[in-house]
Amino acid sequence: ISFLTRLLFLYFGHPSITHDEADYFLNSYLLTKTGTDILNQKFFLTSGILYATSAISVYLGSLIFHFFEKSVIVARFPFALLNSFTPVLFYLILNKLTKNKTFSLIGFTIFNFSPWFSYLSSQSAFDSPISLLFYLASFYILLTKIKLIYKNILFFIFSFFSFNSYMGIKTSFPFLIFTALIAKTILQKNKINLKVLIKNFLVSCSLFLVLFTFSYFSPSSQHFIGRLKEKLLPFNIKSISNKVTYERSITSNQNLVKNLLFNKVTAFATLFSEKYIQAFNPYFLFVKGDQHVIYGTNYLGLFYLFDFIFFIGWFLFRNKVF
Repeated sequence: ISFLTRLLFLYFGHPSITHDEADYFLNSYLLTKTGTDILNQKFFLTSGILYATSAISVYLGSLIFHFFEKSVIVARFPFALLNSFTPVLFYLILNKLTKNKTFSLIGFTIFNFSPWFSYLSSQSAFDSPISLLFYLASFYILLTKIKLIYKNILFFIFSFFSFNSYMGIKTSFPFLIFTALIAKTILQKNKINLKVLIKNFLVSCSLFLVLFTFSYFSPSSQHFIGRLKEKLLPFNIKSISNKVTYERSITSNQNLVKNLLFNKVTAFATLFSEKYIQAFNPYFLFVKGDQHVIYGTNYLGLFYLFDFIFFIGWFLFRNKVF
């Protein structure tokens, strides 16, 4: 079911590719034909032409070009195929934690047929959906009963793949690992106390630091570092400075008052608050959505009516489900 859903969106998808897709697909094709990426690297964790991109998707995308010549459908197909496992893994995780097949099937249905995920996992399927796939695989591995040494090895491998498949997951990765560890604790019916929380938090941070260090000192790490400075607000000094300059230029207060009211601390707090609040804006969620020219959903909010129906259903029948 999941694979057919991906194929449907793949078949009726856009015939042309976005600039991000071009970045990944060209890199994958070059890796297949020349043995190196666009930056002439054989082994790398960061690559990219327009932006710094994570390498696992480039390696995965290169495999199909050993058998077929380049085309849009050929480049997208392996990612659509891999992402077919994501709703299945979500079902397996829910079933492990709840022992409730009905609830797990509801979760699978919402996940699999969500228009947003169906589009991403078929059309723009090369980074965030792949990273999510590997994260859920690592999550599920923690919940299995295989030998501890194999469990830890597989958990690290899938976490490594997830971390190096998508730039955007890196900042939230410690929290995602912490969530998986807490789920494992709940499944084992162990008591969650302060000691357990601290232990899981330290393990999450330690794994994050190991993976971050790999990326920081890997070939082309300057692209990785540059992307961090651009996207992480605390490190984006240029954006914060421009905010301070603009706010001071439009006020007629004395310099002392300007310095107190408009500085890098207040600018950071304002920008952070604006971005955070915008994520919960009802107009953004239910009416217009993202205004991005390429990836925006200007005709519908990001919280799809499809998802909203299931949310209402859960609210009305939650006692019967459980």
